[in-house]
Amino acid sequence: MAWQNNFDTLLSRIQMRCRPKLKSRGYQLKAQVKNAAVLILLVEADKPYLLLTHRSALLKHHANQVCLPGGRQDLGESLFDTALRETEEELNIPREQINLLTQMETIETPSGYRIHPFIGYTKQNITAVANPAEVQGVIQITIEDLLAKNILVQEYKMGSRQHRVLSFSHQQLLIWGATAAILDQFKRWLI
Repeated sequence: MAWQNNFDTLLSRIQMRCRPKLKSRGYQLKAQVKNAAVLILLVEADKPYLLLTHRSALLKHHANQVCLPGGRQDLGESLFDTALRETEEELNIPREQINLLTQMETIETPSGYRIHPFIGYTKQNITAVANPAEVQGVIQITIEDLLAKNILVQEYKMGSRQHRVLSFSHQQLLIWGATAAILDQFKRWLI
């Protein structure tokens, strides 16, 4: 697919997708929900890519996991602003360099989060710098590599319940759960 390496064609392909009804996928949460937002940040390059974070092992929640930049919504903040703030905090990428493309369907997790994924892009030359308090590494995955990934369904035990979760590996790291589900949804937008 030649469009994979043409950034403007990639953006057009995403924009041509019908805007989702913004329904939730995953677990239908009945209890108090915590809203969070993440950003699929597309970066223009010879081979366009997106950024993932390898979270610090010292964090209280989701330590050592590979995630999209993002986090919990602050009071009075829009969800897109949450995604921008978290991307700036985690990767030191100024929010002014990021353009909104669209929003995807939300994902609800068994841990009580409703995750609102956004797709943004930058055409500027950026250098992502990991905030060591939150992120131990920055991971790039080209669109070409993402499309080639075989995303698997695996069983995972959380408490007394079995859950089916998506997962795949990249650069010898496991990407699973909500992050894999969001990237699977994104991948389906592209094919």
